[in-house]
Parts: sequence; structure tokens; C-alpha cells
Amino acid sequence: MKQKAKILIIDDEESIRLGFSSILQSKGYYCAEAETGAQGLSIIRSDVPDLILLDMNLPDMDGVDVLREIKRENEFVVVIMATAFGTIEKAVQALKLGAENFLTKPIDSQALLILIEHCLKIHSLRREDFLKEFSKKGEDDHFVGSSSRMLKFYELVRLVSKDSITVLITGETGTGKGKWAQWIHKQSDRSGNAFVEVNCAGLSKELLESELFGYEQGAFTGAAKSKAGLIEIASGGTLFLDEISEMELSVQAKVLKVLEEKKFRRLGSVQERHADIRLVTATNRDLQEMVKEAKFREDLFYRLNIMPLELPPLRERKEEIVPVAEFFLAQMSQQKGQRPPVLTEEAKTALKSYSWPGNLREMRNVLERAFLLAQNKPITSEFLPTQKRLVASSSDEISGTMVPLRDIEIRYIKQVLARVNNNYRKAAEILGVNRNTIYNRLREK
Repeated sequence: MKQKAKILIIDDEESIRLGFSSILQSKGYYCAEAETGAQGLSIIRSDVPDLILLDMNLPDMDGVDVLREIKRENEFVVVIMATAFGTIEKAVQALKLGAENFLTKPIDSQALLILIEHCLKIHSLRREDFLKEFSKKGEDDHFVGSSSRMLKFYELVRLVSKDSITVLITGETGTGKGKWAQWIHKQSDRSGNAFVEVNCAGLSKELLESELFGYEQGAFTGAAKSKAGLIEIASGGTLFLDEISEMELSVQAKVLKVLEEKKFRRLGSVQERHADIRLVTATNRDLQEMVKEAKFREDLFYRLNIMPLELPPLRERKEEIVPVAEFFLAQMSQQKGQRPPVLTEEAKTALKSYSWPGNLREMRNVLERAFLLAQNKPITSEFLPTQKRLVASSSDEISGTMVPLRDIEIRYIKQVLARVNNNYRKAAEILGVNRNTIYNRLREK
């Protein structure tokens, strides 16, 4: 039976949890249980449900306090409150905090099922309206995915775009960090000025420094004339530093000064210039871990991490993989003036089984190839060779010794490189990543 939605039951009475779980699972819902508020919040933070049945009287926390925390974590989750001792005051308080409904025990199972179905339908419509309204302001392919995690991300992005606060976007390669940086700029009051992007990976300390800060004539050999840096060019607008984890420590110190004092100097100059920039940065690495290893400045990290935005990888959003794939295929079909091809069940299973190390970028590349090969026929797994090989490789690993995902990724990168005679450009195209990502992955090993 197809699972309709994920429902979390938070109640300290085991008989109630088991009873509700049995009824809901018989109707195709996936159920999780928690007997305390703390346990429930822990589950929500690791795997956001679609709906929560929350008891008002828990042994460790008041249900209203749990509701407040739930809505702070994710306002899109549907919450139905329940209690054996209902009061008007409590009900009003819960509804004001965002609860969908307030029920008094004992709860009739049929009435509960009807209420859950109704709440999920209303919630789905609200979510669709939110996504439609939100996506009008940006490129359509940003807004793929409507899970609770992605909706929370969209809401945070909308919030930070209204301010000039420094933003750090984290996420794996291919999750769309650069596009989101552009979207933030377009929706800010700086949108009429420049958006300047710098990829810190693959640039030497000297080159990155001269690109960022500019230089005066004669500042170094080859500096035949003065040149404005990208910080200067971005004045009044947004400077986006992609892969900031690759920036040398000495350059980090200068960027910190720009953030703290709003001033900088061109190379070879004593004149201080004003820097009116909004800084957005991105990385696919754990900066906090790099700080511990003395590979990234702690003071700069804290200045960048004022408003962190985390893009979850596709493998952590399994329920969205097929809808996202169908979204991309619909886009491709529209561009070609064709009807979208159908994904067979076998192809859907293959897509969901793959870990997608290249995330959205890799998926788009794989589907573009499949779209071309299918020639208006249903897309089967035979048109998805890249992920089919990796699924087989991953299965071999799982059947033997368990290894970290990164090791599997590195092994696959090496296999692809071997097939294309170490042509990094071709390997990057196949994997749906850039060459610097391949260099970085292999260097980390």
C-alpha cells in the first residue's frame, strides 16, 4: 500500500500510541511514535513528519511548549492537539500558536481519519500556493521540492533576502547554492546594482587577492596599469564568494577586515577605499570542522555564519526524487514542444536507489541524456546508465564491508576517470559537477 504521509504520534500512553498507529498504518500512513516532548522534538529535527498528533499533557513538557518549539523548527508541519482534560483557554492558546485543531479524548477513530485527511489536503493547497507565489520571483528550476525541509529553506531565503545580513549557504555540490545566492540578490534592495561572483577554488592566493582587491600600476610584475578589484565593482551590490573554504588564510584575514571595517586597499596602494557590499558565501565543506583543524579562521567563520542556510542533498529527500525528475522532464518537454515522457516504475526505483552525489545538477544531466535517447518513448532504466552502474557498485559495497559514502563517491570518480582516460573535463560532464569538485574530492582522500 502506498504511504500517504508521515505522521508522528507524541503521547505518553503506550496504548493510545499503538492504537492510533495501527489505525493509521492500515490506511497507508507511515507512523513514528514518541512518549515525551523531548523525544518528539528529536524525531522532528532528524526527519520532519507531515502531521503530528500531540498530547497536551506530557511527562516532561507542556504540550503548548512542544507546539511552540515545533512551529519554531518548521511552521509548515500540521499539528493536531489532543487532551483528556480540555479547556477553552488551552485550545485557544494552541490554535493561536498554529495548531490545526484541538481534540478531546477519547477520540473517535473515524472522525480522526477524516480530520487528518482534511488537514493534509488543506495543508497541501497552502503549500502549493506558497510555492507558486514564491517561484514567481525567481527561476522555476530553483523551486523543485516541496518537502517540509525545503519549504523551511524557502521561508528562510525569503526572510534574509529582505535584509543586507551576511549569508552562508551550505550544501553539497549541485544543490544550487550559486542560483540561490543570485535569487537573494535579486530580491534585495541591492538588486539594481552588481552581483559579482568569485569561485575561490582553483585560484592561487596571489590571483584571488588581486581579483578581489584590485591593484595599482606597478604593484607586481605584469601590473602594467591599475585595476579595480571585484569588491570595488560589487560596491552597492552583492559579492558572492563560492567555495570559500578554499580561500587561503592570509586572504581570509583581509576579507574579515572588509566585513568589520567596510574598508580595503588595492594591492600596492596606501589609500583606503570604502566597501559597501552585501556578502553571500557558499561551501560544500564543514567550516566548523575546518576551524578545529586550523584550516579556516574562527573569527571569519563567526562573521559568515550569522545566517546559515543549509540545502539538503537529494539522498536525504528520497520522497522528492521522482517528483523532481518529472519536473525536469516536463521542463525539457516544454522547451522542445513535446509531451513529457513517462518514467517507468523500474526507472523510478533506479532513480530512488541512487545516492546522487552531484544532486540536482547531476540529475538534470542524466535526464537530459535519457530524454534524448528515449525519443518520446517511456524512460526505462536502460536510459539511465550512470546511476545504474553506481547502484550496482554501491550494492557490492553494502553486501560486504560497510564504508563511508564519501569513499564510495571517490571510488566512483576514479572509475569514471579511468573510463575517459583521466580527462577531467569529460569526467566532470558525466558526473554533473565541475572539475574543481573532482580535484577537491580526490585531494580530501
